[in-house]
Amino acid sequence: MRLTESVVFLKIKATMAILSVNVNKIATLRNSRGADVPNLIKVAIDLERFGAQGITIHPRPDERHIRYQDARDLKKVVQTELNIEGNPIDSFIKLVNEVQPAEQIASRFHRKGEKPCMREHQWV
Repeated sequence: MRLTESVVFLKIKATMAILSVNVNKIATLRNSRGADVPNLIKVAIDLERFGAQGITIHPRPDERHIRYQDARDLKKVVQTELNIEGNPIDSFIKLVNEVQPAEQIASRFHRKGEKPCMREHQWV
């Protein structure tokens, strides 16, 4: 059940709800400032400390939000669950295989010029 488009969503796992926070907007803010403020890694650590049970990212091929390196860096510090959503292109699949997140979701993929379709299932 999505609460907002890209910030927070609840994921139903077995019979318990898990709060996983999408940190894409944090990365967007950081990237717009041209520096490391806010620090994405510190935000993820703080979110877990405040009770988040997962961190979700959605790296795009153009890296205008989360960068592929962010996924690698987050994997080193996330103690709960790291989820990666994205367009299943070769570079994304390579990243997922490298990072080995808790969950991978192929979502919002479409051919250039076509309306996106939504996918809500896990893929391997």
